[in-house]
Amino acid sequence: ALAGGGGGAAAAAATGGGIIASIKAMLVGGALVAGGAFSTAMGAPTLESMVAVSTPLNVAVASGRPIVMEFYGNACPHCRKAAKSLRAVEESAIHDKGVSWVMVNIDDPRMAPVWQMYRVDEIPHFEFFNAKGDEVGFEVGDVESSRVEARIAEAMAAPASK
Repeated sequence: ALAGGGGGAAAAAATGGGIIASIKAMLVGGALVAGGAFSTAMGAPTLESMVAVSTPLNVAVASGRPIVMEFYGNACPHCRKAAKSLRAVEESAIHDKGVSWVMVNIDDPRMAPVWQMYRVDEIPHFEFFNAKGDEVGFEVGDVESSRVEARIAEAMAAPASK
């Protein structure tokens, strides 16, 4: 279910704008280092396999595509559960819908500006953006795959702000 108060749009408003503009500024300033490369890791769905096929943050920000940002922790049992239940959703979003799926590890100090911007205090935490970088919603905790699919559909259908 949609979580209230602690993140998402309220945090974006508090930081004075959209995530894409803020992240671009951090990337230009060298504050964020995006790691990994897009690959087609197959096999049993694991958190590591989702990270392996995810889009690096800097690539997603520059892509002009809808974005799903999934905040996770290496030792988080709920994140590992989400990896198993959302693997097919992630693959469909990436390959069939052209969505950039970014995995943000809250254990990586280089990513702190991103997860702090959205006041991520519970994981997994998902942020959904349309192709222009406008936030269209967020989900927190053990989220059903149908909720993530619905948010992706919203991101793809949402008109961009001018």
